[in-house]
Amino acid sequence: GEGETNWARENLRDLDHLSAGMAIAYKYMTSLHWTLTQFTPASMEVTAKNLRERLMSICVLLFGLITFTSLISRISNAMSHLQTLNSANFMRQHKLREWLRENSVSMNF
Repeated sequence: GEGETNWARENLRDLDHLSAGMAIAYKYMTSLHWTLTQFTPASMEVTAKNLRERLMSICVLLFGLITFTSLISRISNAMSHLQTLNSANFMRQHKLREWLRENSVSMNF
């Protein structure tokens, strides 16, 4: 509601000393700072002050959690695929060396 306490009223009320452009920049940087702290162990003084802000914080955290776990999963799958390819290549090379040794083929070119 109109008179409801929120993070902006709590943290951005004393910006009269800034020009309009600097005040907007400060608000955007504060919002960016808050967003980054949601994805890291960092903290800041801006916290949820009402139900809507708390819900937004929870949604951002869940989005970050899902995005991060998806990224880790993709990296793990790529590493597993790379390991499989390397293993197959190693087996082919091993079989070739074995065949060359069994057939007394010199590997000196």
